[in-house]
Amino acid sequence: MELVGRSRRTSPLGRCVVCGASTCATYADVALCLADATAHGERVIAYHDTLDRFWRLVGAGASADPSECRATERELARLMDDVGERLATRLRHGWARAYSERTAICPLCGERGPYHEPAVNRE
Repeated sequence: MELVGRSRRTSPLGRCVVCGASTCATYADVALCLADATAHGERVIAYHDTLDRFWRLVGAGASADPSECRATERELARLMDDVGERLATRLRHGWARAYSERTAICPLCGERGPYHEPAVNRE
């Protein structure tokens, strides 16, 4: 199975980012069980890739191309609607931490250093 041009890879046992089920399947380093890969995979992977591109633009600061920034922001808004706000928010928070750990750059401010994790309403 392939999603958004990404082949399924076998990885150490992890949790599906959508439902939390155990899975060894990843697409673009995103763990997805077969049911969620089939039902939501393309949207989730596209959202992941677009967030990564957005955070790289944030890190580029003033040198980032304004038209690319606007296009990426529009694409993020569309994908958040496609994925669903609640799931998109949960995924974004987890992926932001992972991005910060991988790059040592805060995805929110674009500066080197710790991730400035936003306060989350935990009702």
